[in-house]
Amino acid sequence: MSQLSRPTVGRGIRTRTEVRRALRRHRARLLAIRGVVGLGIGRKVRQNRRFGSLAIRVYVRVKRGHARLNRTEVIPRRVRGVTPSGRNAGYFVPTDVVKGSGSLAGLALRGGQGVVGQTSQGGTLGLCYRSVGGRAFVLTNAHVAVALNFKPGQLDSSACLTQSARDVAVISRFTTIQTGGGANTMDAALGWVYGDESIDYLALRGEALRISGVESFDRSGDTVYHYVNRHGVAKYFWHPDEGESEVVTFGTGSSARFARFILLSGVPGRQHTVESGDSGSLLVRRNGSTLKAVALVFAGTGNRVAVYPIKTALSRLGVAEASRYGKPEDVGIDFD
Repeated sequence: MSQLSRPTVGRGIRTRTEVRRALRRHRARLLAIRGVVGLGIGRKVRQNRRFGSLAIRVYVRVKRGHARLNRTEVIPRRVRGVTPSGRNAGYFVPTDVVKGSGSLAGLALRGGQGVVGQTSQGGTLGLCYRSVGGRAFVLTNAHVAVALNFKPGQLDSSACLTQSARDVAVISRFTTIQTGGGANTMDAALGWVYGDESIDYLALRGEALRISGVESFDRSGDTVYHYVNRHGVAKYFWHPDEGESEVVTFGTGSSARFARFILLSGVPGRQHTVESGDSGSLLVRRNGSTLKAVALVFAGTGNRVAVYPIKTALSRLGVAEASRYGKPEDVGIDFD
């Protein structure tokens, strides 16, 4: 891929809010370009040098020179900025073409990397988001990201969530899981995205779903919830009930007892079979034209799925143990 327009004009360094507004305005147009697989926000990089100005990251399957492109593959070098009121601004935001698999949200996870003596197992990356504190995170289960019976000392700064994400994300904080003794009350982990990557969309296998808020379960009726696993398969559930303390056996062969989770049943006539590798998926509810994040999938069998409420998960992760970032922080989602 190549970039054709003149360099951006006006003030070179734009704020993240300005770039985010431009990304939202031009998102559909950019994703429609042939070969584009994802979008993000990051520092402008040229010839392996990182510049101060933020740009819209355009991820492409294959990066080629201009002479080898046709009209449907041309990516603009800049896009028009947007004012807070939604009008065209008097400045432009640059784009930065990057070869890659997208904005990370569609990657399948492999647990156990960087953890001493643990084998890997499959899972799903549920959500990529920017926190209230301004840091970019990826959310999944602790057992997916760092396996079982781990200790903070076993985890170093190079322990990444996936092979393909090795250069962009590192496990930042997690809820410790113990396989003996009492019941665990959470299974969640956050990976910190290096540098200035900003991921605004939940995108699994090319399906971009914007999460517009976080909410609790609706216990008043037959509300339908669904999640999309790492293979892009949507599965539908309803009738949330408080789950009793239950032993879960993971792919490593280790077992752990969990309590205080929510158990849902599959919706008849819809896809709902829970499979190995669904752990870490984000359970959502459709509210009109928007999607609300509700819970994080961590276990299940057949047509029954066990989840933890997203609000509880983020609250616990705010004070969770971490490899390098042990101080409590607000890891709530910034929806501005």
